[in-house]
Amino acid sequence: MHGVRQRLAIAHNLRKDKKKKPVLHAEDKFELLKTLYISTETTFPHERYRVQLALVMQLAGITGNRPSALLSVRYQHIKVTLLEDPSGGEQPRVLIEIVFHHTKGSLGEKDAYVFPFHIVCAAASDYVAVANWRGRNEFGIPDVPNEPCLLLCPHITMLALLFADQAFAPPSLTSPEQLFRLRIALGQKQLPVPLKEEMAERPLFRRCKNTVEGI
Repeated sequence: MHGVRQRLAIAHNLRKDKKKKPVLHAEDKFELLKTLYISTETTFPHERYRVQLALVMQLAGITGNRPSALLSVRYQHIKVTLLEDPSGGEQPRVLIEIVFHHTKGSLGEKDAYVFPFHIVCAAASDYVAVANWRGRNEFGIPDVPNEPCLLLCPHITMLALLFADQAFAPPSLTSPEQLFRLRIALGQKQLPVPLKEEMAERPLFRRCKNTVEGI
């Protein structure tokens, strides 16, 4: 079945260029997230669903990946690393990297800017992407110092789910305060923060089940 769509497009003289899609601006996403969190009419069987939906909207906005790629993320696709503060501060910067799968190709050639790897934050609202040509759709989510709008920040939402699932391998690492107390060893540039190996196959976005003990 490989290349069937491309051959059909050529045989029937179909257009292969991408259709223009409506753009969701940051102001629109802000209103969506605000409604999600404060509306009394938006209810869920479990409040984890609310946080998961917020993260899906945040990641969709900065990665451009379709829902199936976002919802297929498992813990084995996530990596957390502490990096040196480029401004020379004592507090390390937290980088979360995600490898996305089930991403969609197009009939035409892919854009040059398809596989972003690291994001360098020059300012709170200035995201500069660097292309990754290793053939995987990786995306880095850094912390943004003095972020003016935490509602739009996927970094905080992602960490909330990691701590809610107790996903970090070090037994003592159970809260954000403990994460931000960690320091990089002298002479090192980074400090990997491993996740539990037994959680590798667990999806980040999950459904809740009713049990005799509750949801």
